[in-house]
Amino acid sequence: MSYPSSLPQVSIVFIFVNEALSVILRSIHSAMNRTPRHLLKEIILVDDNSNNGRFTQSA
Repeated sequence: MSYPSSLPQVSIVFIFVNEALSVILRSIHSAMNRTPRHLLKEIILVDDNSNNGRFTQSA
């Protein structure tokens, strides 16, 4: 598939709460595989107050 060269780059934002890591990774891989590399600027992950402790940062 071809895309016009004038298209701007995009950012993809995934917002999740208490989601399994496998689901998040599958979503990221899907976005990367389906988006032409020259159009993908960044992927942003937003943890919307998960309480499972998986994505907390320890000091």
